[in-house]
Amino acid sequence: MNKTFTELEANMIPVKFRRQKTTVGGLFFTGEHHGVYPVYLWPGIIEKVEGVEEVERFKGVTRFEQLKPIGSVIPNSGSYEQCFALVHFDFESTEECGDVLRFVHKNLKVWDKKGKDIVFKMLDFDAVEMEKLEERIAALDQQRKKIERREYFKRRMMDELIYGRVSFRNQMDEAVKTFLTEEQLNDNQYVEQVEDDIIDCYITYKTRPRDYFYFGFQNLNDEERDTYLTETLEDQTLMEITGFEKYLDDLTDKYHFFERTKEFFHRKVILFDENTRKDEFVKECLAMRDVFVKPRTGSEGRGAFVETISDEDAALKLYEKLVAAKGMWLIEEKIRQSAVMARWNPTSVNTVRLSSFYNKKGHFVLGPIFRTGRLGSFVDNTSAGGIFALIDGATGEIVSKGYDINGNTYDRHPDSGLEFRGDKIPRWAELLTIAQKLHHLFPKHIFIAWDFALTDDGWDLVEGNWGRFRGAQIAGGNGLKHQFLEYMNGGSLDDSK
Repeated sequence: MNKTFTELEANMIPVKFRRQKTTVGGLFFTGEHHGVYPVYLWPGIIEKVEGVEEVERFKGVTRFEQLKPIGSVIPNSGSYEQCFALVHFDFESTEECGDVLRFVHKNLKVWDKKGKDIVFKMLDFDAVEMEKLEERIAALDQQRKKIERREYFKRRMMDELIYGRVSFRNQMDEAVKTFLTEEQLNDNQYVEQVEDDIIDCYITYKTRPRDYFYFGFQNLNDEERDTYLTETLEDQTLMEITGFEKYLDDLTDKYHFFERTKEFFHRKVILFDENTRKDEFVKECLAMRDVFVKPRTGSEGRGAFVETISDEDAALKLYEKLVAAKGMWLIEEKIRQSAVMARWNPTSVNTVRLSSFYNKKGHFVLGPIFRTGRLGSFVDNTSAGGIFALIDGATGEIVSKGYDINGNTYDRHPDSGLEFRGDKIPRWAELLTIAQKLHHLFPKHIFIAWDFALTDDGWDLVEGNWGRFRGAQIAGGNGLKHQFLEYMNGGSLDDSK
């Protein structure tokens, strides 16, 4: 039911205001009988302003504080950035308060370049629905808190390291320079608005600067943004439900993982450490010939390299290289991928990332992706320039374009020319069955992301880890947060601690 503001007076505006700041329907009440009304604008470019002098002379108005000059670009941000002016005024009753607001909206005109008055009526003082009024109060309160958090972050947190690597400031600068056009970068006001929004998204959703652009947050509203799964939320959920110790014990040690899952490996794997005998090492490497070497612990292909062991001297050189490097290494026989997978890129092993969930309700796959490297690269990791595309989990068909981490999209592989969308991953049903059997070996883990390569002998397990959903969300164009949380809260097959 519509109510006039006067009818709401008893509940909404006491006769005498407390000294602390309160808000009603967009009004900021800063003391007894004094209010500050923010004048917001619709998006546009300010061309002309009329009625300021009339507003300043109106009874009760003590100050008209214009925040945006002519020529200002008003963004579609849904934030304080759209505030054009603050009207300060004194009043003796809610009727006088309403008189000021009605006069402001009747006489103040802000025209855009198209000749349209873009003043936005924050509060209809003649017909206010209680529910809508309360929603506006809450929204304004949230907006004010957002600005306060952002300003605090700018003062105190910009130079903090994210994931112990690079400061937030540097990550944001790098992302902005990568994803904005030259024209946009030359617009300082626009860049500032984007950077403020990036900070807000990090505070609210823990979205890292690059993910802001990957997920298209600049074009999404708050409800849509909240559907995306960020690395921070994923990590927090996995830590709480599975536990970091189980991750370290079961998935980070690649040789321990191999020992547990060796029936799903179709290649030879040996461990190199300080106890490895030179003669045995040479013999094993000569038998494998082409080898893939990687640290016993690590991710994203960091530290990995390939070697061709053509003779005993080559094996000895590799041995001495690893001794000098120290640490423990896995020496894997090179995967001989099938021709159907090699056609994408013959120099890298092209894989499928299968994000697998096994809970009390069953086995589920979420956002599987196909990954292929670029010509000359021996890995398909996105960090090494690889390309990824989304797979339909039910059919194995590729259902998106190809993407890379620099925001480029590809209808076809830039080297082989193969079209991504519509291609089908072979032996898909077989792969789903293997993933379920594998996951059964890890009953304490509801979620594991498996990497598989297809050989002539079938699917060959590459590794298992707590994989990310960035690629699936980018290629799919939608967030997977709610599905991820639903699966993670489905109950572990092994509830023992």
